[in-house]
Amino acid sequence: MRQIDLIDLYRTFYISNRAVLEQPDKRYSSHCLKVLCYDCSPDGKRISQPSDTMHLQQTLYVISLLIAAALALTLAILAWRRRYVPVVAPFIIMMLTLTEWSLGYALELASSPNPIAIFWAKVQYLGIVVAPVAWLALALGYIGRQQWLTPHNIGMVSIVPVTTLLLNWTNEYHGLIWSNISLNTNSAFPIFEYSYGPWFWVHTVYSYLGMLLGSVIFIHSFARMTRLYRRQAILLLISAVVPWIGNFLYISRLSPLPNLDLTPFAFTISGVAFAWGFLRFQLLDIGPVARDTVIESMNDGVIVLDRYDRVVDLNPAAQKLVGRSVADVVGQSIDDVLGRWPAIIERYRNVIEAREEVIMNEADQQRFYDLRISPLYDRAMQFNGRLIVWRDITEQKKIEAELRAQKQLFENLAMQLQYAKEAAEVANRTKSAFLATMSHELRTPLSIILGYSDLLLREFKSLGYDRTMSDIERIKDAANHLLTLISGILDFSKIEAGKMQLHLETFDVPTLVTDIAVMFEPLAQQKGNVLEIVCPDDFGTMYADQTKVRQVLFNLISNATKFTDNGAITLTVRHEDKDLRRIALTDKSTQPQMLKAIVFEIKDTGIGLTADQVQHLFQEFTQIDNSSTRTYGGAGLGLALSRRLCHMMGGDIKVTSQKDQGSIFTVYLPAKVTDPARLTTPLCESEVGGAQSQIVGSDPK
Repeated sequence: MRQIDLIDLYRTFYISNRAVLEQPDKRYSSHCLKVLCYDCSPDGKRISQPSDTMHLQQTLYVISLLIAAALALTLAILAWRRRYVPVVAPFIIMMLTLTEWSLGYALELASSPNPIAIFWAKVQYLGIVVAPVAWLALALGYIGRQQWLTPHNIGMVSIVPVTTLLLNWTNEYHGLIWSNISLNTNSAFPIFEYSYGPWFWVHTVYSYLGMLLGSVIFIHSFARMTRLYRRQAILLLISAVVPWIGNFLYISRLSPLPNLDLTPFAFTISGVAFAWGFLRFQLLDIGPVARDTVIESMNDGVIVLDRYDRVVDLNPAAQKLVGRSVADVVGQSIDDVLGRWPAIIERYRNVIEAREEVIMNEADQQRFYDLRISPLYDRAMQFNGRLIVWRDITEQKKIEAELRAQKQLFENLAMQLQYAKEAAEVANRTKSAFLATMSHELRTPLSIILGYSDLLLREFKSLGYDRTMSDIERIKDAANHLLTLISGILDFSKIEAGKMQLHLETFDVPTLVTDIAVMFEPLAQQKGNVLEIVCPDDFGTMYADQTKVRQVLFNLISNATKFTDNGAITLTVRHEDKDLRRIALTDKSTQPQMLKAIVFEIKDTGIGLTADQVQHLFQEFTQIDNSSTRTYGGAGLGLALSRRLCHMMGGDIKVTSQKDQGSIFTVYLPAKVTDPARLTTPLCESEVGGAQSQIVGSDPK
């Protein structure tokens, strides 16, 4: 039944192609299908039957090709597990192309002499055109030139393969790949024989050039590869070149098996070589690019010795140190290579593992190196040599020495600054104690002078000595001015000496403001000024040092009255919420919150201040200018002292002013003053001035 069906099949094929076979025209004459059926003639007469030997040979060839395809596919699957390695992608593609090529040829042989074999011959071309490109990409990736595999470059080298693939599937219309196809019955078994067209030779030359270029890349890199990498490269070369040798024998008609393409059969040898590479040398797990990129570019010197202390390899940094190239020293004893440093050789001759700092003399200069020696073992854990790595740490040593010198210098400076600080603090405390003592001694006689001045004024007034009274009043004014100056100095001395105390109490704010207004009303009227108070009667209370709040407001209103003539002075009191983030509390768990603050704003229409005057306004013993001092008087302590007092209570003073238009002084104070020991910064923007203060009093209920 098999023989009858086979004869019927050939008769059907002959009849369907009879127009081509018996009456070729111009369109098909150069590339027609000519199938010469063995065992039958065009009229269907059976001549002979293929022998069992032919079938056995055909089966063996097909099985060999299937084995090659299976090996290539297995390698592609194994390589996929290592796809993170850059060289693996082209390797997988190449293995898949070999799989497709071998499988296609196996199907061609299995279906021969059935005309479907021609279809499988066309299918093979997908692997045929891709294989050279994949091989070239594999070679470039293996030596670390992946940057050349850009989409543009891949597209350019794929022009010929893609064109070949298109021409292959449309060969019936032009014959550029196969000019003639015939069935050869003189082979070991019936097989189709192809006559090649012009484009086939173009693609063949192109493919061979690609394979040759990839092979040259591998051969060229041999000189820079270690023994392990050379074995890998040799395996890759054998695996790739052997199939193309078979292909050359087939195309050149030199094959011992005529009309049988040996290329896919050679893939079996390639598969075995690749499998051996995977099992023996961990092919694709490691590559020479790692050695080239890491070792060759290292600034550290690297020398590899075998078990007999002969140099096996060294990188450029080591070559620079020894002053010789790798070709000159490989194979030589380490004694000859490092002969300039006999002490080093003797010290580490039998040392297998070490990490020390060594000093080498080079050109009358000492250089420091971090030396590391590590043992090398083979797979059987037998000692196989040593790895010597050294790093030049001379600059690091210099930097460390400079840092130590600078550290010592800074420590000396810190000690000097500490001594200077302590001396300054002692001097400051001495000065403050002196000023406090002198101020106290001066205040007593001044108080006596003021007391006697008042007695004399009353007595002379009763006697009608008006001319003498004016002289006594000038004496009294001078004594009051001097007493004010001494009181200010005494307060500053107490603040700097840490002896200023806060007497905290709860008091009514409207009452305090009214008392101050009553005190300054006569002076304001005397200078033609209008003093206005803006404070609601139900404003409420605050918890602070009433005397110091009064002193601050007294100083500010006194200045406003002094520098304003025939104008207006306004004291406004209001509540305002201020951000507590400017105050660092000792209780770290306390979250920032808004502080209830009381604002005292003193506004006048006096002579005003310039920007430069505002900048230096709160410095001690600073007057507006000499002319103003002579005209208005003042010691330059009132504003500075007022600000210090505000800082003690957790507040601050701000000023805005414009020349000849007046000034606005704004005092910010907490509605409840906190212990100054818990404050590191004032409520407002300014820095805290003065020393720590003590607090006297009790918390309000």
